[in-house]
Amino acid sequence: MNQTQLADYNLVRNSVGLFDFSSSTKIYISGKESLSLLNGLISGNVEAMNDGKIINSLLMRNDGSLLAIVWVLKDEEQYIILTDAEKRKTLLEWILNQAKEFNVQIEDKTDILGSMGVVGPKGQDLLMAVAGDDIIGLPYLGFEHNTLINCLICRIGYSGEYEYRLIFPKERYDELQDQIMEKGCECGIALCNIDILDTLMFEMKLVNQNKDLLDGTTPIQAGLHWMINFRKSEFMGKDAMMKEKQLPSKKLLLLLSEDKIDIPNQAKLFIEDLECGFVVKNTFSPTLNKDIFLAYIDNRFAWVGIHFDIETIHQEKGLVKTVSGPLFITKTLSEAASQ
Repeated sequence: MNQTQLADYNLVRNSVGLFDFSSSTKIYISGKESLSLLNGLISGNVEAMNDGKIINSLLMRNDGSLLAIVWVLKDEEQYIILTDAEKRKTLLEWILNQAKEFNVQIEDKTDILGSMGVVGPKGQDLLMAVAGDDIIGLPYLGFEHNTLINCLICRIGYSGEYEYRLIFPKERYDELQDQIMEKGCECGIALCNIDILDTLMFEMKLVNQNKDLLDGTTPIQAGLHWMINFRKSEFMGKDAMMKEKQLPSKKLLLLLSEDKIDIPNQAKLFIEDLECGFVVKNTFSPTLNKDIFLAYIDNRFAWVGIHFDIETIHQEKGLVKTVSGPLFITKTLSEAASQ
């Protein structure tokens, strides 16, 4: 992690940072059969959503493999789907193909809507200064049409800190950025590179769907079962997922090393001489001052607390241990618990 990345990291973990999410995917779905369409595609219970609420859920292919991790917003007579910029083409084509027999209107508003993220333990105080005191009542997985700054404000995210996503006409970007930067100057707010969110998510045991998952990975393998409503009678990929749920072949787990070790790409994991898995990601956690790893591990050994030997670039083997997440309690969560 270079000095710029470390500065962004420390700002978000200790104060507040501003992120540009304008390229993130924003798909609007309306029409009298929009609920039927989405409830049959998405693993969460869209039917149970109330206006102003959000679910974090999944779309799967028929074989149970993961297509996309999405946020779904219910906004009166329409639904808004938010996801990463990298999923835009795949997701839009998928939804349009599945919607052919439904009376719905689908609009990709990615290019006409701007978006910013305010992230950090001081994020709530900053948004209150910008958008009014009502922000304090906005729960996680909730959104509002804020009339003070005339934009949609969502409370979503994976960092473990306060996270607010603002969505607005793109031509208002500079105006809103100036307002936020002016109100946040006392907090030391700065524009942060979106890539640092990868480390912040990783520490909370959240995967980056564009970097961490191999093609064909299923939600069960990725540990995303908490995004699935298993009581739903039917949604795409459910049958295949239920079969794999009984005995998955591998699982993604977090690992820690007490020592600094240099590993090759997809470093292999061993118990004695038995190969048990391989690493798909490793990074440094400034808060823990340790290297953290994400690995696909044979289901027989995919348990928290197991020690593995890991190959290194020096032809030696290091030692890592599987751990549960999140890896620590953030300032936002600890302060909220003390109130």
